[in-house]
Amino acid sequence: MKKALYVIGAIILILIITNPSVKAFKEYLGRESYDGLKRPLNLFICAFYKDHTNDYFGMLGNFWELKKHRSDAYYQGSLDSARMADSAMRADSVKMSIDTSKLKQP
Repeated sequence: MKKALYVIGAIILILIITNPSVKAFKEYLGRESYDGLKRPLNLFICAFYKDHTNDYFGMLGNFWELKKHRSDAYYQGSLDSARMADSAMRADSVKMSIDTSKLKQP
């Protein structure tokens, strides 16, 4: 039982020692300044980091990109695409109503 506690304690100690700092995050990104870099959550064995466009997870001296934030331009493009699709559907319904009105009555 004592061996298991020592092993668990050693693992936790290694995780705490290798938890990357904001300075290491800045170096990982190749930045000159800390502008826009944040560590919103530090759990001492791992941490979550943010820059202007991405979220990262840091553990054991390494970083992994979690997700990219979508820009306003992306959302604007999505809205424009939806509007175009809606316009196309309306145009099809108009064509259908014109086509059905030209049918001869028996």
